[in-house]
Amino acid sequence: MSITPTGTHFNYYQLCHRKLWLFANGINMEHTSDAVYDGKLIHQGSYPQRSERMEEVEIEGIKVDYFDAKQRVIHEIKRSNKMERAHEWQVKYYIYVFERNGIEGCTGLLEYPTMRKTMPVVLTDDDREEIKRMEKDILNIIESDICPPLTKMRICKSCSYYDFGEKRVGKMLKLCRKYLNWIQNSVFEGEISEVKLKELLQKAHAFMDKTEDSIILFKHPSAVYMDKEVIGKERSSIDIFL
Repeated sequence: MSITPTGTHFNYYQLCHRKLWLFANGINMEHTSDAVYDGKLIHQGSYPQRSERMEEVEIEGIKVDYFDAKQRVIHEIKRSNKMERAHEWQVKYYIYVFERNGIEGCTGLLEYPTMRKTMPVVLTDDDREEIKRMEKDILNIIESDICPPLTKMRICKSCSYYDFGEKRVGKMLKLCRKYLNWIQNSVFEGEISEVKLKELLQKAHAFMDKTEDSIILFKHPSAVYMDKEVIGKERSSIDIFL
């Protein structure tokens, strides 16, 4: 699995290594989070007066909320400053990636519209060395076959991954990758024989919690009869669905 760290990875790395591993390994629970939904609304509704010169920018897998190319300021909008340190390192990583792509002299600005607060962010030489270390550590975590254990903190109960069965998830991801190609968010596809499919399911049943877990199979007799359309970013070029 080849993964390039993103700003979200850097954010989660500061908060919880378990959350980082789950997210990076395709377990995305935040679509069910009210807090995340509120954050998206705040992002969409804040600063409507901004001119077209400040727009979203994607570079090397990262996506910044707004980039003022004239002032060279990276703007990142957040719902709350409760996790300010994680937000700060996320923006520092954005500046670092911009520099790595030849866009020099950038600074950052964290914006908390509901609090009417902003915080400037700068990148120092010490920060650059720390980011290099963090990148290696992040890759070691997310490429591991073992999900980091739960470390209970005050912020845990507000996390969309709270009470998630990480041991079963780690086993399931490792098992499915032996037979299929990972696509995204616990979705796998590939060509598999009936014998191998039966083998996979037998192993999966051994550790599934049938009161919480489920496996959904989509079968096609041949790729000829399947019309596959991908909207947005395609995580894999495999064309055969299970």
